[in-house]
Amino acid sequence: MLLMMMLRYNIKLFLGSVVGCIIVVIYDQGICNLEEDEQDLLAKHKRANAVSISLEQDLQQCKTLLEAGLQHCRDLERESGLRDRQIVEKLDQMSEKSSDRISRVGDIHERIQNELTTLEDFLRVVGTKRPKGDVVL
Repeated sequence: MLLMMMLRYNIKLFLGSVVGCIIVVIYDQGICNLEEDEQDLLAKHKRANAVSISLEQDLQQCKTLLEAGLQHCRDLERESGLRDRQIVEKLDQMSEKSSDRISRVGDIHERIQNELTTLEDFLRVVGTKRPKGDVVL
């Protein structure tokens, strides 16, 4: 009986140590797997940070280019607006000069008409007072 008890004790001890070894092996494998997963996650995190930084730099470059383009566009608008105002002013001046010329031409035309009427009246008076049979040389 003692032998049986010892045998049972040894079997329990053996099984306990086998189970303990299996648990230790499984635990060690779990730790290794966790460490590998942690390394994998850290590597993915580093790659994600690098991509994020790169994208942020690209975005900043695009923003800088866009702002420069917008400023250039505003400068061009300001310049074209200035040129347009100058052109409108010159056209206004030309219109004024043209109106003045039209007024002067109208005045000259009226004076010429008056002169023609006066000359016509004069010739009529001279033509009626002159004798009809005489030839003037």
